[in-house]
Amino acid sequence: MIVGIHQPNYLPGISYFCKILSSDVFVLLDSVQFSKGNWTNRNRIKSPQGELLLSIPVYTKGKSEQLISEITIANREDWRKKHLKSIYQNYNKAIFINNIYPIMEDIYRSDWTNLAQLNCHIIRKFCNILGIDRKFYLSSELGGNDRHATDLLIFLVQAVGGATYLSGAGGRKYMELEKFAAQGIGVRFQEFTPAPYRQLHGEFISNLSLIDLLCNVGSDAVNILQDSVRTK
Repeated sequence: MIVGIHQPNYLPGISYFCKILSSDVFVLLDSVQFSKGNWTNRNRIKSPQGELLLSIPVYTKGKSEQLISEITIANREDWRKKHLKSIYQNYNKAIFINNIYPIMEDIYRSDWTNLAQLNCHIIRKFCNILGIDRKFYLSSELGGNDRHATDLLIFLVQAVGGATYLSGAGGRKYMELEKFAAQGIGVRFQEFTPAPYRQLHGEFISNLSLIDLLCNVGSDAVNILQDSVRTK
C-alpha cells in the first residue's frame, strides 16, 4: 500500500492532487509546525494580470511554535467574501464555472475558525469532485509527535499499515533512505511535469490552485493530473 503524506494546504495546487491520485492512502500532516510563507494558508489563482494570491489571515504573533492543527483564522476582514469574489471575477467566463462556484459558495458560507479543518474539508471536497476515493488520516490523530523528519514519516507509514512511502522529488535532498530500508519500507519518488491545458487570461501558468483546472476543463481534470506525473 502506497502512502502519501503532506501538510493540509489551502486550495492546493495540481501537484498536490497528483500526489493524492498516486497514493492508496493519504496522511494530512497537521502535527508539524506552521511555517509562514508556505502554502498552508494561501494559494494562487489566475487573473488577467497574471497570478493572484489568495491568503487567509491567521494569528501568529507570539505563537511561533504553533502546530498547523492549532492555527486559528483571524477574522480581521471578511476574507471569505473576498476570496469568493476573486474566484468569480476571474473565472466567470470559464466553461465549467457553474460546476464549481456553488461548491465554493457552500464552503465559504461556514464561519471557519481552525485553518487545518478548513483545508482538510476543501481537500476532501475537491477529491470528491475529481472522483478520487482515498482514505485520509490526520497525523495529529496518529501520534508520533516526538519524532521528526524521516523518523516521523516512517512512523506515519507504519501507523496506517503502509508498505511504500510516496515522496515528492525534493525528498531526495533530506530523507535518510537507509532508515526506510531498515524498516522494510519502500520509497517512490514522484516527478511532476505540468501538462498544459486550456486556461483563461493569456499564457499558461503551471500548478495553480486546482480551482483553475476544475473551472477550465471540468471532468477532464483527472486526465490532466495523470498526464502531469510519473513515479519511479
